[in-house]
Amino acid sequence: MEKHIGVWLFVVVFLAGLDSSFTQDKVSKPAYFLVGRDLTLEVGPGVTEPITNILWKHNGNLLAEWIKDVVPLTYYAFFKGSTTLDTKTGRLEMTKMTKAHNGDYTVEINSKMQHVSYVVKFCNESVPKVALKPIACNRESDEECKVSCEGDESCPVTYSWKRWVEGGTALVPMSDTTKDLDISKTGSADIHYFICIMKNPVSEKDSKRKDNPFFYRPPPIPPGPIVGGIFGVIALVACVAVCYWKRAFLRDFFSKPSDDENVVTTVYESPHSPESVALKSNGDNAIENPAEPV
Repeated sequence: MEKHIGVWLFVVVFLAGLDSSFTQDKVSKPAYFLVGRDLTLEVGPGVTEPITNILWKHNGNLLAEWIKDVVPLTYYAFFKGSTTLDTKTGRLEMTKMTKAHNGDYTVEINSKMQHVSYVVKFCNESVPKVALKPIACNRESDEECKVSCEGDESCPVTYSWKRWVEGGTALVPMSDTTKDLDISKTGSADIHYFICIMKNPVSEKDSKRKDNPFFYRPPPIPPGPIVGGIFGVIALVACVAVCYWKRAFLRDFFSKPSDDENVVTTVYESPHSPESVALKSNGDNAIENPAEPV
């Protein structure tokens, strides 16, 4: 009974080991490069013992090989002269990459296939351009349109947007991360123009500005009323200043008595007539006007 249990335990452990090895062999990582640039491929963290032999392959063909004290470090095909293998870590460094470097890369360390492999692919630099959809979109005929960030999508791409708002002092990042951006006459009228940012694994670039067809700038206020108002204020201030400066003269001028106020009329009885005689006095001169007898 104990013998059967031991056999079954061995089988379970063996199958688990095979399953783990199979699963690890299937792990692959994407790696991207720009033509003319460099690329480095690392060995997985599972290597702990001293390395005595390394074998890198590209699409199943020999790329680089080294066996301690047996085979010197050797490079094959177009990898000669542009590849460096670190025999202490297994790291592979390639320079002056070309499209020929595309493909699958695997590595064996100490005659064991490593669970990490690479799928290498070249990418073009992202050169985004903002396109208007529909092309003839304009404020007079449309209520809603789209602006689209277009460019090379051969590699994974992410998008972001910036806008310049009328009266602003800098580009304002937008929360949208989609390729297409909806714009409208009512919701986008204050945006002067758009810029999209396109990012892939090897580059990140801004597009040229794209004017917003729905942008609306209120008409300026006519200069006539403004100028008239300014001159009116200036005239009022000048008038107040003159009045304050001449306040003593104006006070005397408006408080001076009139000629009518200096006229005094006196009525008295004449000894020669029962009629009244009026004596009008104006200043220092006095004229007697005897009343005519009736």
